[in-house]
Parts: sequence; C-alpha cells; structure tokens
Amino acid sequence: MFTDRFLPEVMTVSRSESQPKFKTREEVDFVIVGSGTAGGVLARELSTNGFSVVVLEQAHLLGTCRMGNDPATSVVDKYHRAHDVPNLFICDGSSFVSSGRGQPTMTIQALAFRAAEHITRFARNGEI
Repeated sequence: MFTDRFLPEVMTVSRSESQPKFKTREEVDFVIVGSGTAGGVLARELSTNGFSVVVLEQAHLLGTCRMGNDPATSVVDKYHRAHDVPNLFICDGSSFVSSGRGQPTMTIQALAFRAAEHITRFARNGEI
C-alpha cells in the first residue's frame, strides 16, 4: 500500500479511506496496474519525472505475460511494452518465463527502474 509519506505525487485507487482518491474525470499521464515492487518503483520514478500517475492495485502471476521479440510467442517487448498496445507497459514478475528458486523482488525492482527510464523517454519523445 502506498502512502503520502513515500509517494507524495502519486494518487492510488484503493479500498483504504486514508489514500488520496482518484476522480475518473481527471486526466493523468499514466495508469499503473499493480502495486507491490514494480508498481511502487514505476509510480515513484514517473511522478519524480513530472508525470501524473494513478496506481490501481492488482497483480499478475509470474509467467503470464512473457517477454520477447516475437509477438506470436510473447506479450511484451524488451521495454515491457505490449506488442499489440503501444501505450501499455506490463512491469512486474509476469514477464518472467518462470520463477527461479529465490524471491524475484530485487529483479522486479531493477526491471521496473529500467522500464521507468524507457517509459519516460518514450513519453518525452511523444512516442506514447
């Protein structure tokens, strides 16, 4: 759960009454589906770069949105961008082909930081 103390620029849609509320008529630059490690990293990085962000709390299991170059065998490309929807980025453990023996949290965080850099670049260049 995100709090104002950690993410002052980020609105979170949640069940908690203490969280800022998002009104559906407000315009935002990015909507992040998924909290946890990747959602938090992406929200912080994008809001720090001046974008308005809404986080919808949801999760994907590992391996459900495979990363790869071929749209026939994968869901997202090397930038976490969906092959079929250019402004959809999936940045969590779901892009892993399978899980390893240990917890994937640090790897997910590293990939989320990397994805935030690419998303910021795409947005600033008008590519999304």
